[in-house]
Amino acid sequence: MEGNFVAEQIIKINLIFGQLSLVYGLPYNMTLYGGSQFSNNYQAYAIGLGGNLGTFGAISADVIQANSILPNDEHKKGQSFRLLYAKSINSTGTNFQIMGYRYSTQGYYTLNEVSYKKMAGREIVTDNGIIRDEDNLSNYYNLNYSKKGRFQLNINQQITNNSSLYILGSYQNYWRTTETEQLWQLGYNANI
Repeated sequence: MEGNFVAEQIIKINLIFGQLSLVYGLPYNMTLYGGSQFSNNYQAYAIGLGGNLGTFGAISADVIQANSILPNDEHKKGQSFRLLYAKSINSTGTNFQIMGYRYSTQGYYTLNEVSYKKMAGREIVTDNGIIRDEDNLSNYYNLNYSKKGRFQLNINQQITNNSSLYILGSYQNYWRTTETEQLWQLGYNANI
């Protein structure tokens, strides 16, 4: 598959990229899967294994190796590891999915994260004959705080044939900072 990736037009580039996915069924309810994403400044390769555990749900684990050229022309290499568990309880109409954990090394970046425009970073500004070097914040991005660990939980409970209640939660931490990002949502869906 080949595509054109455009996001946040002001600070992102039109990125031409390719993507390949492969899935292969194995004995004992196991599935081997993998894939690749590639562009002129990004190459990533993934491989994983998933298994149907019957009444106990399903589990999968995968790893991604990514080679990136960041907008500041730094070359980075990193890995991301993920463990995912999902379970449906048909008798109660409950579905839940736990992305047990995604851990990424410091050099791991996604295709989205490397699609920023080239940085100018600083510019020379004259102010009444005084020359000073200052940040151009509209053209500079902090790439030091790459994603480190992520935990995610999704629970969906069917209430009636036409309605359900859901809870979504996620927790994200980053390299080189103690800042975290948390998101919790409670919602109701209904078909009218």
